[in-house]
Formats: sequence, structure tokens, C-alpha cells
Amino acid sequence: MAVLWLIVKIVLWVLLALLALLVAGLLAPVTAELGWSGEKGAWASVRVLGVRLRLLPQKEKPAKIKKTKKQKPAKAQKKERQAKEKPPAPAKSDGEQAVGGEKNDGAPAAKPAEEHLRFTLDKIKALADTAGGLMRRVLAGLKIHHIRVYLPVHRRDAAATALAVGRLHGALGAALGLLQNFFDLRFEQYDLEPDYTGEEQAKAFFSCKITAHPIIMVIAGIWALLRLKKQNVI
Repeated sequence: MAVLWLIVKIVLWVLLALLALLVAGLLAPVTAELGWSGEKGAWASVRVLGVRLRLLPQKEKPAKIKKTKKQKPAKAQKKERQAKEKPPAPAKSDGEQAVGGEKNDGAPAAKPAEEHLRFTLDKIKALADTAGGLMRRVLAGLKIHHIRVYLPVHRRDAAATALAVGRLHGALGAALGLLQNFFDLRFEQYDLEPDYTGEEQAKAFFSCKITAHPIIMVIAGIWALLRLKKQNVI
């Protein structure tokens, strides 16, 4: 009896440890680090519970040595050639073929159109509304921070370069204003400068960190499921 109770306690402690790990994973933030530069190219990594996993650039795998195919002996090659040169067996006549069940040439009965229509227009609208609410909640939980941008602009001459810088400032300003309605954007560096000589092009770079809490996404998913269940969509 004592041994059985000891086994039960060990199992309970293991389950408790797994539950604690799951809760820690849901509560701990997950941070993705993204970046690109003209000199190094693109890189990406994910940090979870203090562990950093590199996604890009991937490590190069060592080249596999191809095994050379052993040549078959001359006798085996001769037998293979003779087997290929044998004439094919005569096809069986219609009378010799086994008679199966009667073939139904008729087309299957067409199903009513109602059976092919899975959702009504009201249910489709409910799905769209729920998807929109889900995306708003998920995006609200994302924080994009440590944003660093350096973009040198070069054109054929100084006047064209200055005009291009002004246009890009206006376009990027409007785009960032729109994105800030959906995301929490926090900049550390934002430099959009004219490059009259063209020598700074390789120094362009962009980097940012995206932090999310898995618990927020889980809660948003549960909310969406309950909403769809209440509206009899699922």
C-alpha cells in the first residue's frame, strides 16, 4: 500500500510540474526579433522563457556524400535485358474476363441545393463579425518595440534625391499613422536621410521586437468560440 501511495504522489507531482510549466508558458511573454540590413541580410529569432531560438539565417548543413552505385555483374545485366525484351502476355478476351457487378452508367442523384449551402447569410455575417473582434483583441495584445530604421535615399541627382526624401517622409508618415490605430508602435530610431553620393546604401537597416502574451490569444480564442456557439454557428 505504501508503494502504491508513493507512485500516486510521484504522478501527482509530475502533473503539478507540467501544469506549472503550462501556466508559465501562457503567462510568460514571447518575443520575436526581426531585422534586415544591407550588409548582413535578414535575421529572425524567438525568445521564450529566456531561451533564444534562431530562425534566420539557418545553419548550413554539411553536404552529404553521395554513394556510388555498384555496377551489377555482366550475367545479371544480360538477364535484365532478356527480361525486358520478352513480348508482353496476350490480353484476355472479353469472354475470359471475370464478370463483375452491373455498371451503373447513370449519374448519381443530384442533392438538393440546401445540402450544399452550409451557412446562411446571417451565419456568414456572424463569422465575419467574430473574426474581426478576434483580430482586434489579438492585435491589441501585440507590442512592437525597439523599432530602429535607417533608410538612405539616393537618386540620380541632388534635386531628385531631395524630392524623393520628401515624398517618402509623407508616405511613411501616413502609413505609420494608420498602423498606430491597430498596433502599439515604439520607435528607438527613425532616420530617413538623403544619400547624395550613393555610398550609404549598404548601411540601410531595419529591426524590431514583437512581444505577445499567449494567454491573451487563448482568451481571445475562447471568447470567439463562445460567441460562435451562442450564435449557433458551431
